[in-house]
Amino acid sequence: MLPARLRLFRHPFTVAAPFLLCGLLGLVVVAMEADEPAATPTPAAKFETTGPWGKLEYYQIRLEPPTSQMRGALLKEHTTWNFGSLTETGVLAALDTIGFSGEIMTLLESGGTWERGKNGLLLSVPDGVIEGLTPENRAALADWFKLHNTPFHNQIVLNIEGGDFSAFDGGKVSAETLAAVKSLSFLRNGVLSVMDLPYLMKKIGNNPEEKEHFVRAIFSTRSLIVRLVIDETTDTQSVIDYWSQAGRISRVESMVRGVEMTMGVDKIDIVHLLPPLARRYLYAFSNLSDTGVNNTPDCFWASIHFFKRNPSPRVLDALSFEHYLERDFTEIDGELRFGDLVCLLRPADNSFLHSYVHIADDIVFTKNGASSVHPFILTLKSDMMSRYLQEGEFTTKVYRRNPDS
Repeated sequence: MLPARLRLFRHPFTVAAPFLLCGLLGLVVVAMEADEPAATPTPAAKFETTGPWGKLEYYQIRLEPPTSQMRGALLKEHTTWNFGSLTETGVLAALDTIGFSGEIMTLLESGGTWERGKNGLLLSVPDGVIEGLTPENRAALADWFKLHNTPFHNQIVLNIEGGDFSAFDGGKVSAETLAAVKSLSFLRNGVLSVMDLPYLMKKIGNNPEEKEHFVRAIFSTRSLIVRLVIDETTDTQSVIDYWSQAGRISRVESMVRGVEMTMGVDKIDIVHLLPPLARRYLYAFSNLSDTGVNNTPDCFWASIHFFKRNPSPRVLDALSFEHYLERDFTEIDGELRFGDLVCLLRPADNSFLHSYVHIADDIVFTKNGASSVHPFILTLKSDMMSRYLQEGEFTTKVYRRNPDS
């Protein structure tokens, strides 16, 4: 018999997504091959919300990157900091200004190695420096990189979703690895962050299995399984209007009415209500075929493409986000509806921070960053925003795709 958590997704009255079944069968195979019996999963809590979208029930899950995503920089064991156009003297002055101790500065000067790379001045950092930094040092350095070398900041600093270490619950990694993660973590405006992944990989040592468990846990993402409930209380036409967006998603009406008229079927996984491209990418990870010369899919790529049938490579071009919005979208005020694109902007310079697509209530469709280990997800807005609290204040703009685009 399948464990309780797996039986949950075999509900006999649910229209289930085929890929979900494949994923669950994979989990069963893994469990059968394990040397020790897997712990009994905790039954998932069910949450509900009701509104113009109908009645939704949803369950929180965690998505972990598959082995195929664990490559390149994720597995490196040597720490290198990128200081852009600064000189060595300028770097040391900057580090002194943000509060590095005299001992740390001496270690850097005696053990650090400098190299001018194509993307900036690189500093190879000795382990003693990593071990000697305080949480305050790490927070200050992360903020410095964010201000002076944003692409490198986004590459090196990992914000842990939810602000806690719950991703490591259940013995996902050894006690020693978890202790090391905690010792190297730091807080910025309530956001829990880590920026020393190469050092952690080196500490784990020659243990590929532990490294894999560590990467899966630290890059795990909270997501949702969501179902639309069709019962005697359903306002069928209202539900069809909400999810079809005036016929933009043509199959919604036939699917909802088909379920309504079929005895014994009363739930639809909302993956079936999403437009083609969003349905294709949901719960998936971007791969090499999705990437451009300089960019890979991120939150804005996911948002812009939500109602598209096929992706456009132009969305990976280094152009302002307004360029992609001005023709196909209209900025709107008022109540959000299914498919609206929400952009978060920094008030100081109106620069882009993050975007997502409104689904229903607090449920959104997004991708957290351009990394290949971050999947396309349905998630709660509150969970998504736990990664961005260190930004402080931000402004919001909402855009609706034009009917003819």
